[in-house]
Amino acid sequence: MDSHTSVLHPDGKLAPSSVPGKVRRALSPYRIIGRVRQWQYALSSRFRPNLAGGAVKTIDRVLNGSEVGIEWGAGRSTPWLAEKLGTLLSVEHDPLWQSWVNRRLPGDADARCVLRKLGNERPARCDYVQAADEFEDASLDFCLIDGRMRAECGLAVLPKVRHGGLIVLDDAQRYLELADGPGRVEARSEEWHGFARRVRGWPCLWERSMLRDTAIWVKLV
Repeated sequence: MDSHTSVLHPDGKLAPSSVPGKVRRALSPYRIIGRVRQWQYALSSRFRPNLAGGAVKTIDRVLNGSEVGIEWGAGRSTPWLAEKLGTLLSVEHDPLWQSWVNRRLPGDADARCVLRKLGNERPARCDYVQAADEFEDASLDFCLIDGRMRAECGLAVLPKVRHGGLIVLDDAQRYLELADGPGRVEARSEEWHGFARRVRGWPCLWERSMLRDTAIWVKLV
């Protein structure tokens, strides 16, 4: 799926104002075309990550097979990353999905998909988020945040990523927005203020497709 560089994602004009806004957006020509392209991409790229196409190309170009990485949200990306990284830990909360992913991991890869429980009362301390603690500080080369509790996972993993390592956030447009100035992003909600502040000024590649944005940061400090 090709990336686009436009900042805004315009919806097509379709229905009268009496139709709920979410329905109008979902049925807009722009969204329908985006879904069709997403299905085409899924059929033609069976085990490629469901990220913005430009982000997939960048990750593919940068990784050399020796890196250590973590991923929150197992799926089509997991077998693909298992072949691109030297070591991969994929964190999943759904036991059926975890089993499906583990059966599709390459047999010769140093990769595993682990099951971790979510937590609502103290999200930052739940097993799902604390999977980051399996790694020493500054020991990770790569991180993909594409599952649940993304703000908490993002904050938990930042100390674990080495200088020059990559932090990838899928569906970034839901949580952050680009701001004036190099590497500046602004949080769309209170829970993302901490993450936005920590990555401020880091080199950021913001790739867009018709349905999602994927942001990639290079850690500086």
